[in-house]
Amino acid sequence: MVPSNFLLVVTVVFLAGAAMDVSSFSGICQDNEGCGPSHCCLVAFGRYTSPTCAPLGEVGSYCRPNKSRQFELGYPNGHVLKVKRGYHGMCPCRPGLVCCRATAMCSLPDRCDIGGFSNQIEE
Repeated sequence: MVPSNFLLVVTVVFLAGAAMDVSSFSGICQDNEGCGPSHCCLVAFGRYTSPTCAPLGEVGSYCRPNKSRQFELGYPNGHVLKVKRGYHGMCPCRPGLVCCRATAMCSLPDRCDIGGFSNQIEE
């Protein structure tokens, strides 16, 4: 049998979490500029994800064609978080690198065998 005090604590914690505003969590970003020069505002692929600052791709990091865009993220508690400018899934490569088509990795421009596309962070 579970003590009633334990159930009360679990219930209070659950209700407090459900009522909490998503933007009150630390680390949540709403645009790339708020993340600093070596990071981007990243919206992960998962459902109900929170946008966070993540590092730009380095040599050997996976990349994909990805443009900065606006997001409107809805959560089960009814809160809607608006991201002014962020990236979906992956941050772009850091300045000076390109995303190689053949490997889908950040690389120096002269190291891409088939050619690369610039997917650097948009100001």
